[in-house]
Amino acid sequence: MPANTRHEIIERHAMKNRNIMRTPILIAVTLLCPAWSNPAKAQEVLNNFVSELLDVSPQAAMGEANVAFENPREGWVFLRGQCVGGDSVTMELSVDGPPSQAGVPVDRFEGRIIEGMRYLSKGPHTLHVRCSPAGKIDRLLVRTMPEILYANFPMHSPLASYPRYDWAFLERSGLLENINTIIGARHGSSAARVRVDEEYEPHLTQWKARGRKWIVESPVPGLRAGVKVTADEAYAKWVGWKGISYAKLDGLIA
Repeated sequence: MPANTRHEIIERHAMKNRNIMRTPILIAVTLLCPAWSNPAKAQEVLNNFVSELLDVSPQAAMGEANVAFENPREGWVFLRGQCVGGDSVTMELSVDGPPSQAGVPVDRFEGRIIEGMRYLSKGPHTLHVRCSPAGKIDRLLVRTMPEILYANFPMHSPLASYPRYDWAFLERSGLLENINTIIGARHGSSAARVRVDEEYEPHLTQWKARGRKWIVESPVPGLRAGVKVTADEAYAKWVGWKGISYAKLDGLIA
């Protein structure tokens, strides 16, 4: 058995349903730890989803620090910067370009610690962290991470006792700081009923400016009884969907 293979065994015991004894079920799940083509680039595999790529304390980094790291695969990375000083400092974080560079996604936070997430290509990248007024940047951290989604925005419960799951709720609950992809809601099966300007903005623009992704829920063609569609017909349906056709959106999920 390979050393990087982990096994989790979940045993479902026999259950009684009135007088019916159900057969015991044994489920075996095999989870593989990451096996990078160049394992030296991943400093430490922490679990099945997270590998630590960088954890350094820059020497004499006052006000700004830039440090290179290697992403072992295309995918999401978690980034963190920490500055010594009071809580009145402003932290900025960006990748492959300073925070002041036009078009570069930037995270900003009032406080000594800043965190961000980016979807990056495989290969070398540079983390940029800025602290103002100038303070000592004493730790930089980079880790691989999975895609973490919120579905669906905006979507509300019909029960009056439940809160409205609007942007204010996502901010108040801390969800926005702990996800990297939002699934936009649709209303019906028509692409015209994906209300980007009315329901997604201005949050879509703000979300994208932080390097996050926004995809859109889409119907699956051919699910109704008696309806058959070819692969080309399904493709034609999806390619016209706003998750594909709208420039700011990053795709669709069906």
